[in-house]
Amino acid sequence: MKAVVLAGGEGTRLKPLTYKRPKPLMPVAGRPCIDYVLRSLAASGFHEIIVTTAYLSDALIKSIGDGLDYNASILYSFEENPAGTAGAVRRVANFIDETFVVAMGDILCDVDFKALFEFHKRTGGVVTIALTDVDDPTQYGIVGLDAKGRIQKFKEKPRKEEAFSSLVNAGI
Repeated sequence: MKAVVLAGGEGTRLKPLTYKRPKPLMPVAGRPCIDYVLRSLAASGFHEIIVTTAYLSDALIKSIGDGLDYNASILYSFEENPAGTAGAVRRVANFIDETFVVAMGDILCDVDFKALFEFHKRTGGVVTIALTDVDDPTQYGIVGLDAKGRIQKFKEKPRKEEAFSSLVNAGI
């Protein structure tokens, strides 16, 4: 199974911590954040992984390497002019001929990637997004679902009066 890990952002909200280190390499309990993501994907059976990168890509590649430490094959996609989440996914999707998982390299989560993947295949959706419920959805992309759990609405960082849901995009 294949996965794409998005790791190209500058981490502007974490500056000055990200002046010399990309956000996915920020340490969490002594390990880079992206290390947890890659290990979780590999443990779920995703052994072909494309990491998209732009900002301080040399440091990221040096840290991750070729994937042998993760029991995976890792390829890199470089973005000279980052085009956001959708742009990064669109760029690599042309090189993947099957259904794949997209995860953020700077978000820690406890998700069973394989179960999410199987759910997606079983339900026949075009896209499946992992969601989480939050008290204040104004800092996230909120999602409105129909009775069958299909996405009907999506709004990025709504004002409080615009929030129609407390379900937010969990970055997967």
